[in-house]
Amino acid sequence: MLDFLRPPIVESDNFQKQIKTKFVWRIVLLTTIGIGILSIMSLIFGPAYFYLFISAFVFSLICLIALSKVGPNYHIIISIMYIGIIGAQFKTILIPEDAHFIESLYSVLIALFAFFTLGKWWGYFYLLVTAALYIIFFNFHYLTIEEFEVILQNGSLHGNSMEFIISMFLLGYVMFHYEKLNEHAKELYTGAIANLRKEKGIVEEQNKEKTVMLQEIHHRVKNNLQVIVSLLRMQSDTLSSAEAKMNFSTAINRIITMSLVHQKMYEKDSLKEINLHDYIESLVKDIISVYNTKNDISYKLSTELESLNPEKIVPLGLILNELISNSLKYSFEKDGRIEITISSKIDSDFTMLYYDNGHWNEDDKDTSFGLDLVDVFTDQLDGIYECKVTELGTYYYFKLKDSEPRRLFEGN
Repeated sequence: MLDFLRPPIVESDNFQKQIKTKFVWRIVLLTTIGIGILSIMSLIFGPAYFYLFISAFVFSLICLIALSKVGPNYHIIISIMYIGIIGAQFKTILIPEDAHFIESLYSVLIALFAFFTLGKWWGYFYLLVTAALYIIFFNFHYLTIEEFEVILQNGSLHGNSMEFIISMFLLGYVMFHYEKLNEHAKELYTGAIANLRKEKGIVEEQNKEKTVMLQEIHHRVKNNLQVIVSLLRMQSDTLSSAEAKMNFSTAINRIITMSLVHQKMYEKDSLKEINLHDYIESLVKDIISVYNTKNDISYKLSTELESLNPEKIVPLGLILNELISNSLKYSFEKDGRIEITISSKIDSDFTMLYYDNGHWNEDDKDTSFGLDLVDVFTDQLDGIYECKVTELGTYYYFKLKDSEPRRLFEGN
């Protein structure tokens, strides 16, 4: 019910419009309260002014309520309000029981309020109107009032009028230069914003060009790695030794693991992040398809991490490649299951749990070159791991870091 006592909500991204609307609302609210206080005082001390003040109070209150509805479209309401206040102000001058010197202050206030709420030209307009009306009334209406005979002596009234004109001129001069200063400041920050937008556009265009170039590089690296994979497969087909073919398949898987990173890099608009879940899922599918095992292999992937630094994904992928490959080669006697769980990061630390339901051959595990690589890649991730073999299967628990890459020439 009393929503008009709250500042109107401005649905706009223009910060200046929001602040200006709240400022205008506060001025109208303060003016309404001030006129209300004067209405009460006039009822107690000077009944001659009561009806004028109470009329002005009701008029200001109506303008305040209307302002809460229209928000930033306040110009017509404020103009009508000021005209009404000026009318009430000069209506009081017709009351002969008062000297009416205080009306000049109201003239200044109205001019200032108009200047700050409606703009400089409206401020000048109200300044001239109030000054002209004030001078006319004091120079012609008061000539017949006996109480002002002292003022009329020696041209004092004309001197006072001249002083009033000079003071209004000085006020207008200050308002003019204040507006010029604001316009200059606005030009400066508008120019600064324009320059920033221009520089932002240049940087974005350069970044776009670099992104396209890097995507092309990743695409070519991926293609070159695929060529190497094809050559290794052709060479593998000429081998008669099953052990040699297995070694070739292992090497091919390692190359595919690295190639997959480059593939994901050029498929994304952003080169900074690769979706970790998509990458690992593609990796698991590719490794299982390469080994073409007769057993039915199922897998479950759960990750709370959306992405890692690109420099860290390759060693993580190679760790998984070695573990999955060893599971397929040494662990499963029949149908198998693989589970990979990656936790969310605490600072830069994260954990990974690898599990399969098979039982690893201890001799193969100890002598496996692949597990030696797991040690190397774990060190690259600033991590540690432990392995446990239970009746339920084999567990690898990793504690790893996704730290930012060290830049060249970085200080100690």
